[in-house]
Amino acid sequence: MPLRSNKSLRLIAGVAAILFVGWGFFVVVDAARYPWARSLTGASTLTGDWSGDFVTPTGTPHLIWLVLGHGLGGGRCTNCATIDGRATTCDRQSKTVNYEIWGDVENWRGTKFWLKARDLGERKSEIVLGPLNGSWEGDELRLTTNLIAPGAPTTTSIEQDESGEEKITTIGGHPDTRAPITFKMARGTEADFVAACKGAAAGRPN
Repeated sequence: MPLRSNKSLRLIAGVAAILFVGWGFFVVVDAARYPWARSLTGASTLTGDWSGDFVTPTGTPHLIWLVLGHGLGGGRCTNCATIDGRATTCDRQSKTVNYEIWGDVENWRGTKFWLKARDLGERKSEIVLGPLNGSWEGDELRLTTNLIAPGAPTTTSIEQDESGEEKITTIGGHPDTRAPITFKMARGTEADFVAACKGAAAGRPN
Protein backbone atom coordinates (compact mmCIF):
# COMPACT_ATOMS: atom_id res chain seq x y z
CA MET A 1 0.00 0.00 0.00
CA PRO A 2 2.69 2.62 0.83
CA LEU A 3 4.33 1.93 -2.56
CA ARG A 4 1.09 2.55 -4.41
CA SER A 5 0.49 5.70 -2.37
CA ASN A 6 3.94 7.02 -3.27
CA LYS A 7 3.31 6.33 -6.96
CA SER A 8 -0.03 8.14 -6.77
CA LEU A 9 1.56 11.12 -5.07
CA ARG A 10 4.32 11.27 -7.70
CA LEU A 11 1.72 11.08 -10.47
CA ILE A 12 -0.32 13.89 -8.94
CA ALA A 13 2.81 15.99 -8.42
CA GLY A 14 3.88 15.37 -12.02
CA VAL A 15 0.50 16.41 -13.41
CA ALA A 16 0.48 19.50 -11.19
CA ALA A 17 3.96 20.43 -12.39
CA ILE A 18 2.92 20.06 -16.03
CA LEU A 19 -0.16 22.22 -15.46
CA PHE A 20 1.92 24.85 -13.63
CA VAL A 21 4.51 25.02 -16.43
CA GLY A 22 1.74 25.15 -19.02
CA TRP A 23 0.01 28.00 -17.21
CA GLY A 24 3.28 29.89 -16.86
CA PHE A 25 3.94 29.49 -20.57
CA PHE A 26 0.43 30.77 -21.35
CA VAL A 27 0.93 33.83 -19.11
CA VAL A 28 4.24 34.72 -20.74
CA VAL A 29 2.86 34.31 -24.28
CA ASP A 30 -0.28 36.26 -23.40
CA ALA A 31 1.75 39.12 -21.91
CA ALA A 32 3.92 39.24 -25.03
CA ARG A 33 0.92 39.25 -27.35
CA TYR A 34 -1.29 41.57 -25.30
CA PRO A 35 1.01 43.82 -23.20
CA TRP A 36 -1.89 46.21 -22.61
CA ALA A 37 -3.82 43.45 -20.82
CA ARG A 38 -1.17 41.64 -18.78
CA SER A 39 2.10 42.95 -17.36
CA LEU A 40 4.91 40.74 -16.05
CA THR A 41 6.70 43.73 -14.52
CA GLY A 42 3.83 45.34 -12.62
CA ALA A 43 3.49 48.16 -15.15
CA SER A 44 0.14 49.85 -15.70
CA THR A 45 -2.32 48.16 -18.06
CA LEU A 46 -5.35 49.25 -20.04
CA THR A 47 -7.40 46.63 -18.22
CA GLY A 48 -8.77 47.40 -14.79
CA ASP A 49 -11.18 49.81 -13.09
CA TRP A 50 -11.51 53.42 -14.24
CA SER A 51 -13.61 56.34 -13.02
CA GLY A 52 -14.28 59.82 -14.29
CA ASP A 53 -16.98 62.27 -15.27
CA PHE A 54 -18.28 64.01 -18.36
CA VAL A 55 -20.61 66.87 -19.22
CA THR A 56 -23.13 66.65 -22.05
CA PRO A 57 -23.15 69.35 -24.75
CA THR A 58 -26.06 71.05 -22.94
CA GLY A 59 -24.13 71.10 -19.65
CA THR A 60 -25.52 68.11 -17.72
CA PRO A 61 -22.84 66.39 -15.58
CA HIS A 62 -22.50 62.61 -15.30
CA LEU A 63 -20.19 60.29 -13.40
CA ILE A 64 -18.88 57.18 -15.13
CA TRP A 65 -17.25 53.96 -13.91
CA LEU A 66 -15.64 51.60 -16.43
CA VAL A 67 -14.18 48.12 -16.05
CA LEU A 68 -12.08 46.76 -18.91
CA GLY A 69 -10.95 43.15 -19.18
CA HIS A 70 -9.11 40.97 -21.66
CA GLY A 71 -11.88 39.27 -23.63
CA LEU A 72 -9.89 36.96 -25.96
CA GLY A 73 -12.41 37.67 -28.69
CA GLY A 74 -15.47 37.57 -26.46
CA GLY A 75 -16.93 34.73 -28.55
CA ARG A 76 -18.29 37.20 -31.09
CA CYS A 77 -15.90 36.55 -33.95
CA THR A 78 -12.31 35.74 -34.82
CA ASN A 79 -9.65 38.43 -34.29
CA CYS A 80 -11.99 41.00 -32.78
CA ALA A 81 -13.37 42.20 -29.44
CA THR A 82 -10.27 41.43 -27.40
CA ILE A 83 -11.61 43.89 -24.81
CA ASP A 84 -14.72 43.21 -22.76
CA GLY A 85 -16.16 44.82 -19.67
CA ARG A 86 -18.95 46.89 -18.23
CA ALA A 87 -19.74 50.49 -17.40
CA THR A 88 -22.18 52.51 -15.32
CA THR A 89 -23.10 56.16 -15.62
CA CYS A 90 -24.77 58.29 -12.94
CA ASP A 91 -26.53 61.63 -13.39
CA ARG A 92 -27.10 64.34 -10.78
CA GLN A 93 -30.36 62.68 -9.69
CA SER A 94 -28.29 59.55 -8.92
CA LYS A 95 -30.02 57.65 -11.74
CA THR A 96 -27.72 55.01 -13.18
CA VAL A 97 -27.47 53.29 -16.56
CA ASN A 98 -25.55 50.02 -16.90
CA TYR A 99 -23.73 48.95 -20.05
CA GLU A 100 -22.05 45.94 -21.56
CA ILE A 101 -18.71 46.97 -23.09
CA TRP A 102 -16.63 45.33 -25.81
CA GLY A 103 -13.99 46.50 -28.27
CA ASP A 104 -10.45 46.13 -29.52
CA VAL A 105 -7.07 47.86 -29.54
CA GLU A 106 -5.68 49.55 -32.64
CA ASN A 107 -2.01 48.84 -31.96
CA TRP A 108 0.13 46.30 -30.15
CA ARG A 109 0.67 48.45 -27.08
CA GLY A 110 -3.03 49.27 -26.80
CA THR A 111 -2.48 53.02 -26.61
CA LYS A 112 -5.33 53.49 -29.11
CA PHE A 113 -8.56 51.53 -28.88
CA TRP A 114 -12.29 51.56 -29.59
CA LEU A 115 -15.26 50.47 -27.49
CA LYS A 116 -18.94 49.84 -28.03
CA ALA A 117 -21.51 50.22 -25.29
CA ARG A 118 -24.87 48.43 -25.09
CA ASP A 119 -27.41 49.81 -22.63
CA LEU A 120 -28.49 46.76 -20.59
CA GLY A 121 -31.73 48.43 -19.49
CA GLU A 122 -32.69 49.65 -22.98
CA ARG A 123 -34.02 52.86 -21.52
CA LYS A 124 -35.62 54.51 -24.51
CA SER A 125 -36.16 57.88 -22.81
CA GLU A 126 -32.59 58.60 -21.68
CA ILE A 127 -29.34 59.79 -23.18
CA VAL A 128 -26.89 56.87 -23.45
CA LEU A 129 -23.28 56.37 -24.50
CA GLY A 130 -22.48 55.81 -28.15
CA PRO A 131 -19.36 54.12 -29.58
CA LEU A 132 -16.18 55.38 -27.93
CA ASN A 133 -12.72 56.06 -29.32
CA GLY A 134 -9.99 56.07 -26.73
CA SER A 135 -6.33 56.59 -25.97
CA TRP A 136 -4.46 55.24 -22.96
CA GLU A 137 -1.24 56.24 -21.25
CA GLY A 138 -0.23 55.05 -17.79
CA ASP A 139 -3.06 55.76 -15.39
CA GLU A 140 -5.15 57.94 -17.68
CA LEU A 141 -7.77 57.24 -20.36
CA ARG A 142 -9.06 59.79 -22.82
CA LEU A 143 -12.41 58.92 -24.43
CA THR A 144 -14.51 60.56 -27.13
CA THR A 145 -18.10 59.66 -27.94
CA ASN A 146 -21.31 60.98 -29.45
CA LEU A 147 -24.21 60.48 -27.08
CA ILE A 148 -27.34 58.73 -28.35
CA ALA A 149 -30.92 59.81 -27.62
CA PRO A 150 -34.36 58.53 -28.62
CA GLY A 151 -36.25 60.23 -31.41
CA ALA A 152 -35.10 61.61 -34.73
CA PRO A 153 -31.33 61.59 -35.30
CA THR A 154 -29.35 64.79 -35.65
CA THR A 155 -28.54 65.69 -39.25
CA THR A 156 -26.76 68.61 -40.88
CA SER A 157 -27.44 70.60 -43.99
CA ILE A 158 -24.60 72.33 -45.85
CA GLU A 159 -25.55 75.14 -48.24
CA GLN A 160 -23.66 77.90 -49.98
CA ASP A 161 -24.76 81.51 -49.77
CA GLU A 162 -24.49 84.05 -52.57
CA SER A 163 -20.84 84.72 -51.77
CA GLY A 164 -19.97 81.04 -52.01
CA GLU A 165 -19.41 80.51 -48.29
CA GLU A 166 -20.73 77.30 -46.79
CA LYS A 167 -23.40 77.48 -44.11
CA ILE A 168 -23.91 74.44 -41.88
CA THR A 169 -27.35 74.02 -40.34
CA THR A 170 -28.18 71.43 -37.66
CA ILE A 171 -31.52 69.72 -38.17
CA GLY A 172 -33.49 67.75 -35.58
CA GLY A 173 -32.14 65.46 -32.93
CA HIS A 174 -31.59 65.91 -29.21
CA PRO A 175 -29.26 68.85 -28.38
CA ASP A 176 -26.95 66.52 -26.43
CA THR A 177 -26.31 64.44 -29.55
CA ARG A 178 -25.21 67.28 -31.81
CA ALA A 179 -21.55 67.37 -30.82
CA PRO A 180 -19.02 64.81 -29.57
CA ILE A 181 -17.79 64.93 -25.99
CA THR A 182 -14.28 64.13 -24.77
CA PHE A 183 -13.43 63.26 -21.18
CA LYS A 184 -10.66 61.76 -19.08
CA MET A 185 -10.70 58.83 -16.67
CA ALA A 186 -8.31 57.75 -13.92
CA ARG A 187 -7.94 54.62 -11.82
CA GLY A 188 -10.91 54.27 -9.50
CA THR A 189 -12.96 51.73 -7.57
CA GLU A 190 -16.63 50.81 -7.75
CA ALA A 191 -17.02 51.79 -4.09
CA ASP A 192 -15.77 55.31 -4.82
CA PHE A 193 -18.13 55.59 -7.79
CA VAL A 194 -21.14 54.42 -5.77
CA ALA A 195 -20.35 56.91 -2.99
CA ALA A 196 -19.95 59.76 -5.48
CA CYS A 197 -23.18 58.78 -7.25
CA LYS A 198 -25.12 58.84 -3.98
CA GLY A 199 -23.59 62.20 -3.20
CA ALA A 200 -24.56 63.63 -6.59
CA ALA A 201 -28.22 63.95 -5.64
CA ALA A 202 -27.43 65.23 -2.15
CA GLY A 203 -25.19 67.94 -3.55
CA ARG A 204 -27.39 69.17 -6.38
CA PRO A 205 -28.99 72.62 -6.06
CA ASN A 206 -32.70 72.80 -5.29
